[in-house]
Amino acid sequence: GPWSAAETKYDCKAVLKVTVKGDTMTTSLTLTNLKGETLKFPFQTLFHTYYKVKDGKALDGAECHVVGLAGYENDDKISNEVSTAGPDPIVIDGNVDRVYNPPPGDKAQCEVTIATGAGTSVSLKAFGTIDGKEHPVSCVVWNPYEEKAKAMSDFTDEQYVDMICVEPGLLQNVPELESECVFTQVMQAKK
Repeated sequence: GPWSAAETKYDCKAVLKVTVKGDTMTTSLTLTNLKGETLKFPFQTLFHTYYKVKDGKALDGAECHVVGLAGYENDDKISNEVSTAGPDPIVIDGNVDRVYNPPPGDKAQCEVTIATGAGTSVSLKAFGTIDGKEHPVSCVVWNPYEEKAKAMSDFTDEQYVDMICVEPGLLQNVPELESECVFTQVMQAKK
């Protein structure tokens, strides 16, 4: 609902920076808790990134897939099943909404390769720090598929065959941001 700065107890600064250099795009988000008193607040982040899949091949697993999440916990938001991702590429085989969380004590950075059709791919690396300490990065893989795409007002009926959404972010066991502390998340995508 509506709120005003006077009604909220949180005070933070958010800086989003996007840099494009050659075939690489780097996106960074920095949050700083500005409260001088001991007020901490909860947060999560996701870089909600859509990748264009060439020739409408998002449903062709040979042309469009994600690799690099083997060993991650797969929390499937459609089936409500939880499993461990194996070595096979992650493909769009229907309405896909999955959160991949890294194994405990392993893989602070998320590094995946996204096949985007016609022999092209994007290498994606993401990391996050909270007050200078690395925090494990999760990754969401999403595609609404046919039925859900038709029900979305901001999505054309056939657009689902042209895209895959791969979203790195801090989702699991994220500590609250303490007073005067800084959170930074950096994502680098390279063709």
